[in-house]
Amino acid sequence: MSSDLAESEAQVVRSNALSAPLASLGYATTGNPSNPSQQSNALNLDLLADQFLELGGVQLPVFGSTGLLNLGSLGALNSFSESLTQQTSRASSGVLGDNGAIAVDQDGGVGTSPAYLDLIQLMKQLNITGLTDQVLDQARLDIGALATEVAQNTKDVSGRYAIAGLELGLRSPLVGSLPSRLETALTEAVAPINDLVASDGLLTELLGTIKKTINDGSIAGVSSLRVDSSTVTLNGLETAVKGVTQELLGSPISNSSGSLTIDLSTGMIKVDLAKLLKETGVGDLNNLPPNTNLLSDTSIEAVLQGIAEAVQGLTSKVAAAATSALNNVKVTMNLGVSAGCTTVLGVENCLAKGEVTVTGSLADFSGSSGTSPAITTTLAAAGIDFGTGIVNLVKPVLDNAIATTTGPLLKTAIATVTDQLPSVVESTTAPILSTLEPILKQALAQAVRVTINEQPTAAPRNGVGDLGPGSFTMRALSMELLPELAGNTGSPLISLGSASVRVAEAPDANANTAANANASSASNANANASSASNANANASSASNANANASSASNANANASSASNANANASSASNANTAANGSGSSLGALAVTGSNDPTPLLLGAGLLGLLGAGLLMAVRTQRNKKKGTPAEG
Repeated sequence: MSSDLAESEAQVVRSNALSAPLASLGYATTGNPSNPSQQSNALNLDLLADQFLELGGVQLPVFGSTGLLNLGSLGALNSFSESLTQQTSRASSGVLGDNGAIAVDQDGGVGTSPAYLDLIQLMKQLNITGLTDQVLDQARLDIGALATEVAQNTKDVSGRYAIAGLELGLRSPLVGSLPSRLETALTEAVAPINDLVASDGLLTELLGTIKKTINDGSIAGVSSLRVDSSTVTLNGLETAVKGVTQELLGSPISNSSGSLTIDLSTGMIKVDLAKLLKETGVGDLNNLPPNTNLLSDTSIEAVLQGIAEAVQGLTSKVAAAATSALNNVKVTMNLGVSAGCTTVLGVENCLAKGEVTVTGSLADFSGSSGTSPAITTTLAAAGIDFGTGIVNLVKPVLDNAIATTTGPLLKTAIATVTDQLPSVVESTTAPILSTLEPILKQALAQAVRVTINEQPTAAPRNGVGDLGPGSFTMRALSMELLPELAGNTGSPLISLGSASVRVAEAPDANANTAANANASSASNANANASSASNANANASSASNANANASSASNANANASSASNANANASSASNANTAANGSGSSLGALAVTGSNDPTPLLLGAGLLGLLGAGLLMAVRTQRNKKKGTPAEG
């Protein structure tokens, strides 16, 4: 109550657009002297199920799985209010521990079941050109555990907030389509590799060289060798391309700082806003200046740059992966060989028939790997080592070709393909970024204004706290929905973790000291008032002495009275030692008037001067009788 000298209130959820009972929103309040106690209250989600907001002509549920604000694991939130004395007050709300203390792990992150504000429902009210479900079908602000605590006494006010984490989640099917788009583009880009095994391809020419070597050669124990058939194939080119895109799907990509990650398998973009605030120089999430705008132009630009950096980082990553995959494509040369063949009566008889196989990767055949292709054979006959003989026949020719002719040409052919891969990736990602960025920029800027450490009394708002003038209010997080569409009606506000306190200012310490001194002076003045009455009586006697100067006996009597007046004047000048409680008019003035002790001191001084004046008058009269001059 405004009449209380100390009061506090706390509210888990505070909004200017909800009709729910305060108790259901986790509200607690105390005041002193009206309600000197501790109070706590929990958020009651069951009572909030029927709360709706009208946005853009559409009624949207506020709470729950289909509402704008899903409180997730934050449902167990409490408020606490305490005003046990008239000089102190305390309030807190959010995730609280014993006695209303904040119980938030500031490094805990948003957790596995965070509260969140559904931004996509807000963005759909903006009518942004190009904002479709294909571009963005999910957007939310994930909110970790939070709390606020404020306290005030007659001298100081303090407050702090804690937020475990904040994360922006954006899901874009357009971004999620990037792996399949890259696969298509890469498949087209590496198609020239297949030309290596065409009829006039480099590997086909190498096969011809090996074929001639076998046909013209011989091995121990065999009179002749003949190649009956030969083929060369590339195995795994398509698989290699798919492997590149599968690798992209296997782990998220990120910007250099790690504040933003993109899961290309789902198109989900996640932004750790605590990290983003630090890297943009705004500050620590839990130590931000009052009324910090979380999604400022700077922050939104950093989000967009993070997306671009992460996606553009694919260029080198994909190019390197594709180059590696191409070099690992398997080359297989099969040659059907007959050995020791003779013809008798038109019938050919051969000592052995089988295959000679040369296998290796493209890198092996180009000389890039440093490993020679393997040579094997299935030719077999008793007493003859075909394996050693074939290797000794073919290997020198093969190694020479790799070193001098075929190898260098293969390197050039492969490089022609791999060198263009970065531009292929860029041309694939650029349209996605150019579509997404302007839409996100508008949507994030217009959907919600999020304020961290909201303080109504601090700049730039410079208003009053929730408890009126002299009060202090702090909120951990405040969300203004569709701020640019509000017009003159004002935007809906939803705040989490609100706490307010107010304590009346203590009386000035110097004023208290003066008041005590004045009370003492008033008491002394009462005592002096009695002496002043006596002095007045004596003044009358002195006046009579003037009038009856001819009577010596009266003069003597008046001198005696003057002597008494002198004594009384001394009593007046030493008023601080008097201890009489008289009810004279001067005494009454000292009690009911100003706290300034000056009137009391002046009164005492006047009494002293009056007594001294009476004494001088008596002495003057006496001297006139005696014919002597008056004493100064």
